[in-house]
Amino acid sequence: MATLYVRDGDLFRVAGAQDVLDRAQALIAQRFRAGAPVMSSPSRTREFLQLKLGAHDHEVSSVLFLDSRHRLIEYVELFPGQSIRR
Repeated sequence: MATLYVRDGDLFRVAGAQDVLDRAQALIAQRFRAGAPVMSSPSRTREFLQLKLGAHDHEVSSVLFLDSRHRLIEYVELFPGQSIRR
């Protein structure tokens, strides 16, 4: 397995789990920003929802607001449900 590094000032250090998650969230936000053609296919929609909902340990009721060209206007998590992991 490859070792990942992050820049810490002028130096590099081994990336911790939180570093990886923080960078992944930043990339998700960039890739799926408002106005991007997120929902152009079922596979893109599934990918988006897996990234948004996959880390939750409970059900989440959410809504995707799209324009007429299937571009994301807003993603809103309305409320959590029951825990799905035991």
